[in-house]
Amino acid sequence: MSVADSVDSEHRNMGTQEKYKGTKFLPHTSPIKVFPEEINIRDYEAGTDYVVRLTIQNQFTTVRRVRVVPPATKEFSLNYSPSTALAAGLEMHAELHFQSDSLKNCYDKMTVAWEDGALDIPLSAYKPGPEIRVDNAAAFGVIVLGSAASTTVKLRNTGSESGHWSISQDEGQVTFSPSSGTLEPAGKAGDSVEVKVDFQAEEKGTFRAFANLVADGLDKPCPVEITANVVQHGLEFILPSQGAPVETLNLGTLYEGQVKKVKARLFNAGPRATAFTARVCSATLSSGSEVDPESLAGLRPKDLLVEEGGDGGASVSPSDFSITPAHGALSPYGYIDVEVRFRPPQVIDSVGFRTSSEKDKVPVRSYLAAV
Repeated sequence: MSVADSVDSEHRNMGTQEKYKGTKFLPHTSPIKVFPEEINIRDYEAGTDYVVRLTIQNQFTTVRRVRVVPPATKEFSLNYSPSTALAAGLEMHAELHFQSDSLKNCYDKMTVAWEDGALDIPLSAYKPGPEIRVDNAAAFGVIVLGSAASTTVKLRNTGSESGHWSISQDEGQVTFSPSSGTLEPAGKAGDSVEVKVDFQAEEKGTFRAFANLVADGLDKPCPVEITANVVQHGLEFILPSQGAPVETLNLGTLYEGQVKKVKARLFNAGPRATAFTARVCSATLSSGSEVDPESLAGLRPKDLLVEEGGDGGASVSPSDFSITPAHGALSPYGYIDVEVRFRPPQVIDSVGFRTSSEKDKVPVRSYLAAV
């Protein structure tokens, strides 16, 4: 006979004695305490009797009648007093026996009950063999759409024998390297392995899937969770007055000599550090025309540049329209305060004399800054 586990009465946890009411209690809140709360017997030998000593303690402030319901399977048996009245703070003991004529994994439970509550004590016995487990999930966190990311999951064999394993997943976005192998018994070199998990972010949104780990010693495949949050990376131009990103900044109508300044915030809406540059460009429309912002939205800076000496006058200079700072770097989800400054450039007539009707035809100019 060998003793697989024992609990000594000096491991008591009396705590504050309170009177509990109810019909069911969790192990960590129950006024009737059982040590140990779970019994696992590993690598047992066929025909050997294993004994575990249990302690049942009354943490009520009054006497309770405690009853123990034995396991149902023949491999587990219980040596105990069928019904015992326990005074406040006292304890009783029971002996759990396990013996099997053949090697197999066995599972059962025993129940400790009293007048208005009960506790289930899980029982398990494992034959010698590999026990391959996954230490962690594959959590990628935030990933930019269209990019790739890698992480690792660790497989460990805590059993007494070597075992083969393989891992697979149906989603084409996820690959494993290596995808199979053999782990040595616990305590020996090669009893664990780190598997590289590669993920390709193809769709925006939350990604959650499960890979299947198939291994010797497992009754069924073990799920390995894979999660990622795929986002679109970009810069956002935010006005304090609106508190939300804007695509168009309307500076209103200004006359020559006036200066308009607007405070704004440039926000990096993504998990990567990024650099930015503010480029200033201009567009000159014919006299009397109105600016249609939608017609300018799709243009690139080079489409809007007007070379000096071209039709309509000179291109805008940094002293006319600028963003400060004009360049910099933003950390992931970081921001920087910027100032947009605009002063309409002075229009100088190249013609010496104009009629009254010609003087009324003031050129309409539109200025854009692309960041």
